[in-house]
Parts: sequence; structure tokens; C-alpha cells
Amino acid sequence: MGDSGESRWVRLLVVGSQFEADQVQQTLQNAGIGSELQSYHDTAMDGLYQAQKGYGEIRVREQDRQDAERVLQEQPGALDQVKDAELERQAMESAIDEKRPEAGHRGIWIWTALAAVAALILGYFLINSLLIE
Repeated sequence: MGDSGESRWVRLLVVGSQFEADQVQQTLQNAGIGSELQSYHDTAMDGLYQAQKGYGEIRVREQDRQDAERVLQEQPGALDQVKDAELERQAMESAIDEKRPEAGHRGIWIWTALAAVAALILGYFLINSLLIE
């Protein structure tokens, strides 16, 4: 494989929430450093392991890593500058994933499907017990 001329993205740090990710990315952007968020959310487990692994990781270009680390170290509290009221407001506004509006209603489909399967199983056993008698 040849070098495509693009620099490699490397992990800078793991963040615990979308709010923390936004704060770090804003701090880096203000310093002129590009970054990206790689979420640890997986579709198969619906984000189950994010509580253990963290929300995701902030990545920067390999050549910017030292500068990014310096910027975050030079700004004490860079990760917790968002005030509680602002955090609460952001949490209320982002209760449902805007990219997938149906994401907030996923739970009801799971329970509906489970209820349908339970009804089918119950119906099967009831019909079989009536036929045997």
C-alpha cells in the first residue's frame, strides 16, 4: 500500500458524553486544530457498552497530537467549562437523536414485538390444549 498523502488520525482522549466531546472539540477548533469524534455507540447493542468504554474518542491528525495535548493541558477545566444549566438545556434539546428521529421510539417496537411473540406462543398452547381435550 502506498502513502495516499493523507495524514493518519489518532486517538487524543476518550470522552464520557456528547457534551464533553463538544467542549473538547470547540477548544481544539478555537486553537485551529481539527478533530473528529468516533462514537463507541454500536447499533447491535444499542450503545450498551458506552457506559463501560466511554461515549467515544476524540481523534486528531497525528501531526497535531502534541499541540492538541498542550492546548488541553494549558486550559484548566477545558473539559468542564459547560455550566450545569447549559448542560441541562443541551440534554433536553438532544433527547432524541436528530439524525434518526425514530431512535427515541425504538423501545416501544421492541416491547410490541415481544408482546406479539408471547401472544403467538400463548395462542399455540391454548389451541393445542383445546384440540387434545
